[in-house]
Amino acid sequence: RFHELDKRCRDFENANNELKQLNIQLEKDLLSVGGVTELFRRGPEGQTSDSNSN
Repeated sequence: RFHELDKRCRDFENANNELKQLNIQLEKDLLSVGGVTELFRRGPEGQTSDSNSN
């Protein structure tokens, strides 16, 4: 019984690690996309129009 639990726990850890890797990749992609979006939003005047980040 305990062995089964241990195996499941290890599977969970493996899945968790994979998720972390995916998350890191996703964040990188989002950063890239965010940068491009920021460029587009600035437009020709070089000023952010409706972004109230700060």
